[in-house]
Amino acid sequence: MFDYDGDGDLDVFFLQGMILEPGKQMGDALFPPPAGYRPGNRLFRNELTESGKLRFMDLTEKAGLQKEMYGMGAAVGDYDNDGYADSM
Repeated sequence: MFDYDGDGDLDVFFLQGMILEPGKQMGDALFPPPAGYRPGNRLFRNELTESGKLRFMDLTEKAGLQKEMYGMGAAVGDYDNDGYADSM
């Protein structure tokens, strides 16, 4: 969780795993994903500040994060000391 859009509330970034074995698909997993599953990382903007209601908007594609890849974690910090979060 981090403040992606700088509005003061926490947004959510999910890393979703994938099968690493060549030639295997998600349907081959021991616990296959449910129907409608969208693979890859996901970024959701918290719209509490704008709307007054706790809801999240999927900004994955807009942010260019619709990648399918293996991930174990994400780090965010202010690398260049400009007051804004920089992803690592």
